[in-house]
Amino acid sequence: MAGQRGSTMKIKLRYHLLAWATILYFVASESLVGGVWVFYPLIVGLPWWLVVRSKILEGPRGESRVSVSPVLWGRFLLLFLKEFLLANWDLIKILWSSSPPPQSVWTEARTKLESSFSQVLIANFISLTPGTISWEVESNGSGAVIRVHALNEASIASLQPLVDRLDQLLVTMASEARGDADEQAKERG
Repeated sequence: MAGQRGSTMKIKLRYHLLAWATILYFVASESLVGGVWVFYPLIVGLPWWLVVRSKILEGPRGESRVSVSPVLWGRFLLLFLKEFLLANWDLIKILWSSSPPPQSVWTEARTKLESSFSQVLIANFISLTPGTISWEVESNGSGAVIRVHALNEASIASLQPLVDRLDQLLVTMASEARGDADEQAKERG
């Protein structure tokens, strides 16, 4: 019975991911009728199957690497939206200003997270904000260095504080996931 509880958590995380992907798919398509169902297996089913098969969301003992807490993911999404809107606003100001064009710069941001999943998540977060792109993630024993190209020097001033906030949030999400796994281990033991 205890062994079943651990496998139930993995299934719960898998289906949690599938449920959100399905909701987002139908919200984006704005319809539940017609040809939308034809593309569902390709757009939602195949990526979900690949993620589940790759075991990217599972740790070495089969525990969840990522929290499924809607509160923590909500904080993550709010932080992303805030940074996305601020970056867009800065980009609009640059485009519409009469001052000389900005001088692009290369910089590095350092993360303390050792998980490659977390490092890539932070690099993608940076790349999705306008005016910046993550070029390389170099992992070392105590975290990673993310090389970033930025549109102007003003945008790099806020880069390291952003990475530090992401570090804290992802550590919280990972520790909650580990806490769930520890509770399951206690129930099994």
